[in-house]
Amino acid sequence: MAFADSQTRDELLAELAGSPPPRRVSAALRKKALRGAVPLLVLLLALVFAGVGLLAAYFVFPWNFYQDWQLRAADAGESQARVMAVTKTTMSEGGSKNTPGTPVMQYDFDFYTASGATVHAQCYTTGPRWDTGAVVMARYRPENPTVACLEGARRSESDLGGVITLLFPITGGVIAGWVIFSRRRALAVLANGQVAKALVTDLTPTNMKINQQPVYKVTLLCVDPPALEPLILRKYQPAVIALLQERMQSQLPVLVIYRPQKPKPVLLPETW
Repeated sequence: MAFADSQTRDELLAELAGSPPPRRVSAALRKKALRGAVPLLVLLLALVFAGVGLLAAYFVFPWNFYQDWQLRAADAGESQARVMAVTKTTMSEGGSKNTPGTPVMQYDFDFYTASGATVHAQCYTTGPRWDTGAVVMARYRPENPTVACLEGARRSESDLGGVITLLFPITGGVIAGWVIFSRRRALAVLANGQVAKALVTDLTPTNMKINQQPVYKVTLLCVDPPALEPLILRKYQPAVIALLQERMQSQLPVLVIYRPQKPKPVLLPETW
């Protein structure tokens, strides 16, 4: 765990121990502290995941679902409509690797409003339902007759199942936000946290694994300055676990940085 800059590892640790909060954090120390935080690669992957999800949502999300809800209202108008054209869209639903999905069909239709105006509109179904020239009942909004749909059809190419596509950009955004938050929090602890020496009182493997490495529950008790409550953290990195095991066996303290009022996260500068 050697430090690559002009300052040695011991010098940087001494600098931390001798600087009360709030302390000025050098660029070198900032870089080292962030090594123990969530890596930027995770942020990049999350942003790519969110971007791909947004692109998928743009094409698949049922953007006109609110219009479908409006057309189900009691004050919606009704009129006979004639199907003027039937077109197979590029979208399909269902299917699998060896079975093609059911195509989504677009219907162009004309109808007359209660005032006698002719209106042209479009709607969609999964799979063919009507042929060109068919007469079908349509519902429309009297204040905006172009918002219209044949009975049994929908206003968007995809059905409400397309709403699930929002989970991908939302998930990617949440992960990206968590990475940014965790890195900023680590820097806040570095600048404002208390430096203390703590004994490793317990190191227990849990059933969780990260990168095929078991996650350990680590219990630390601050002895200089002393603290009443132990610090609980979870670590999986082999080098970090090896250091903590060595300190627990030798009963030597490990250097920690933490905020007593918010004891998470706990930084272990000796592992940087």
